[in-house]
Amino acid sequence: MKKYFLHIAILSYLMMNCQPKEEWKVEIYETSAKGNKLTQIKESPAKENAIKIRLKAEEKFQKITGFWGLIYGKLGLFTQ
Repeated sequence: MKKYFLHIAILSYLMMNCQPKEEWKVEIYETSAKGNKLTQIKESPAKENAIKIRLKAEEKFQKITGFWGLIYGKLGLFTQ
């Protein structure tokens, strides 16, 4: 009986914490030769030909931090 109660309690906890994915807010910034220097654009001019950006979450890069990370990075010791 205790085993079933534990399973039901865990299942109930997991179901209560399920939340739908939040929609991401996208902001567009432009840098151009016309003079825009990282200027936020309020409306996208081309809505029909929308660009899709896909991120490769499975591709990982090694994070190099600190003084020795800087030295190793400059020497090219971290290569893929």
